[in-house]
Amino acid sequence: MAAKIWLGAGYHTSNVSAASSTRYTALGGTQYFHDAAYTAEALAQQTCRNPGTVSNLRVRVPSNSRTATTVTFRKNGADAAPTLTITASTTGTFEDTSNSVALADGDLYDVAVTTGTGTANMHLAYVYCDYDITGSLTQRFCASNNDQNLSTASVDRFDRFCGLLSASTTESSRQSDWRAGTASNFLIGISSNARSTTTTFRFRVNGADGNQVISVGSGVTGTLEDTTNTDSIVVNDSISMKSTTGTGTGTLRYGVSSFVFDATSGKQFVLADGGFSHNTTCYWPLIGGVNDVTTESQVQFPLPFAVTMSELRFTVTSNASTVITTFNTRVNGANGALTASVGAGATGTFADLVNSQSLSAGDLLNYQSTGQNGAINASISGILVAETVAGGNLFMNLAGSGGLAGMGGLAGQGGGLAG
Repeated sequence: MAAKIWLGAGYHTSNVSAASSTRYTALGGTQYFHDAAYTAEALAQQTCRNPGTVSNLRVRVPSNSRTATTVTFRKNGADAAPTLTITASTTGTFEDTSNSVALADGDLYDVAVTTGTGTANMHLAYVYCDYDITGSLTQRFCASNNDQNLSTASVDRFDRFCGLLSASTTESSRQSDWRAGTASNFLIGISSNARSTTTTFRFRVNGADGNQVISVGSGVTGTLEDTTNTDSIVVNDSISMKSTTGTGTGTLRYGVSSFVFDATSGKQFVLADGGFSHNTTCYWPLIGGVNDVTTESQVQFPLPFAVTMSELRFTVTSNASTVITTFNTRVNGANGALTASVGAGATGTFADLVNSQSLSAGDLLNYQSTGQNGAINASISGILVAETVAGGNLFMNLAGSGGLAGMGGLAGQGGGLAG
């Protein structure tokens, strides 16, 4: 059955200031328009594995001191029809309501942001668009960041599949608890590669190597994808990515990782991932990355249609707070119906599987954490479902990192997720 989802990305401090320049972002996971990142489009491109039609390109701009800026959907390295202009020094939500473009299996897609003259700053919180699927309902989750460097020989490092890439030798700090379903089409974007031997990337489930694997030979760059293997995931499995360098010398740089997820439940979830150290209330974006956001307007997501939200879950990987921390939804600057708490120093997965809330088009949605007195790292997710729209069911596809939900945190094709 045909369905509509969202493709998108977001980050709480994605600032654009370089004059007369173009930056690219992956749709899914964390958008990253900082001036040092993504001048090479190949780093941002994702591979379509669920054909459909893109429309209603949108951006959310909380602050803006720049001259006019253009945002354009890209297909196979060229401008596509969906495009919009952010008016000079203007804030709010901008949308192209007229143009669309079809994606076929194997097409590469991303978004370009082109600035005008001057070096004043603009904050792009979210970039997202509608996606009408013609095939099965699946979803690509994506993490991104400016180049992650692998240079030490014979070392394992671990990273996320949602939000902000940041390689670590400690796997537990990069794991995300997941829903039930099947993972496929593991993808990695290599921007440069001077390693003298092969580097191997693997999909990981519960701290063990999965079936999906990508071997990157010396000097190989570009977008590489495992189109053969799959991994089965049950609810609350922890997933991550592992990179292993071989012997030898040189540096390999990667800037994007993703996979396609087919959820058992047939429902979409939105995901943000990140951490904070403030001893005050912090706010989380619906999708993408987060880090010590204390101004709520920076992360509020404007809903373009009515939805019902349920199944708030958050996974805490480290917790230095000596008091209870409470996570909850926020709607139009007020506490929402979904909430759950984590005890002092506690880690693991916590959830509100009882409450739900109906939300209207135009509502501003985000998450909040409050009560903590120490640094916490976590991922947070919820299910958003709109029961019917013209042409079939509409599900929201946002994911992110940090922690934009897939549009995470968000790239990708629509998909079902298990409760």
